Amino acid sequence: MQSKINLFFLFFLIFFYSCTMQNKEFVTSVIEKKNIIIIEKKNKIIDKKNIVINNNNISTEIQNIIPIYHIGDPYFINGIKYTPKEDYKYVEYGLASFYDKELHGVKTANNEINKVTDLLARHKTLPLPSVVKITNLKNGYYIIARVNDRGPINNNNIIEVSRKIAQLLRFYKSGKAIVKVEILNDESKQLKIVTKSMSNPQFEDTIDAAPITNINITDLGETNNEELVSIKDFEQPVEIGLENINKNSLYYIQIKNLKTKQEAEKINDFTILDDYKIDIQKYIDQYSVFIGPLQNVDVDKLFNSLINKNYKNIEIILK
Repeated sequence: MQSKINLFFLFFLIFFYSCTMQNKEFVTSVIEKKNIIIIEKKNKIIDKKNIVINNNNISTEIQNIIPIYHIGDPYFINGIKYTPKEDYKYVEYGLASFYDKELHGVKTANNEINKVTDLLARHKTLPLPSVVKITNLKNGYYIIARVNDRGPINNNNIIEVSRKIAQLLRFYKSGKAIVKVEILNDESKQLKIVTKSMSNPQFEDTIDAAPITNINITDLGETNNEELVSIKDFEQPVEIGLENINKNSLYYIQIKNLKTKQEAEKINDFTILDDYKIDIQKYIDQYSVFIGPLQNVDVDKLFNSLINKNYKNIEIILK
């Protein structure tokens, strides 16, 4: 009888051990499948609050990607002061550049993760985030973009856009374009409300799942030809259009914040400006130089020439 009990107990131990091992194997299988999913989704896990970037199972980095509404304090770029503020009447003409891989995957000033493949832009003073319409004044293409970072870090450009926007506005090859940037009032105010709600500590107490943002740190989809880019390439809605550009529109280039009249009069020494009218005006204790009127085809050439002469604060005016 005792031998039967011992034999039964032995069988029980074997059965229990085999079940335990099967459970472990099941758990291991689930984890392995989860890792496969991570690889198939290009090494990303996204939940309602945090993003985990897993590069080939080497290490993981957790970053809070809940965006915040950000204005910021005044700051200087090469001696020029910029004061961020809510300006829902903002309209400006100037030079646009674009950023590429160097900012891909980098955290923005309003706590997002930057992507060169999204419709994003960097601006020196507008609220973060806000919505702007960017129009290429050379070809009439415009696009609606979201401003979510501070930049560009020079005084010559008024806005810096993602590589994808440069492709869609057809200035990826040239690197720069003369653009009109105008804030969209209602859209920006609505985005402000949504962003403030998301960053509220009680936000997750009121809903089951917060909005999420997909991110792709790898596979940038290299292309050198903006003509090959189409709207179907986007995972997000794209608002792009074409406006009629008046090629006879007259532009002026304004050089601002010159300290002395002598400094302003040096503009006359540039032979490239011999064919254009130059007007010097004084504002309190500083001087501004207006060059023009200019045709669209002349603006870019003169603008770049003045940049090469190390003028820091240049603005394009359309009249």
